[in-house]
Parts: sequence; C-alpha cells; structure tokens
Amino acid sequence: MNLATYLVTLKIKTNGLEKDSIHLIKATTKDNAGRAALVAECHGVFDDDTAQWDGDSVDDLNGEFNYTVKNTVLVEEKDVATLERYLLNRNS
Repeated sequence: MNLATYLVTLKIKTNGLEKDSIHLIKATTKDNAGRAALVAECHGVFDDDTAQWDGDSVDDLNGEFNYTVKNTVLVEEKDVATLERYLLNRNS
C-alpha cells in the first residue's frame, strides 16, 4: 500500500466555542487520514475512556472537547515539502 499525504482540517468544539486545526497526515486513504488526524488531536487516551469515538467524531477529556473532520484534501507530491516546511516547521 502506498501512502499519500492529506491535509486534514478538524473542527474543534469546546465550551460553546469552535476553531479549526490543520494536520498534515500520511495515510493509505482519505478516511484513514481523517481518523489519524482525530487521534493525533486527542489529549485523552482511548484505552482509559478519557477519549471515545462518537460516530465519526471523537469526544476528548471526558467530553470537554469534540473533534470532527471538516475537510480532507489529497496533497500533490510537489506541494508536500512546502506544506511540511510551513505547517510542521521543517526547514530543510
């Protein structure tokens, strides 16, 4: 299986407020990229139920935060290094 790079935008809800978070994820499919971004955003742990799947979203820290995938875009290979440089602070 070949990995592709996806730019995943998550919607984060907490205490009636919303914001977006952007993740650059390598995955085999768009759906896998979305799930990986949700897990990467979590502060809690799925094994001890401080993070739980709620359908297509994640409830984190016992419901203090809720994350959903807002958008997932396949990144062209020629753009990956630039996005890594600016989003991940990888100066190469």
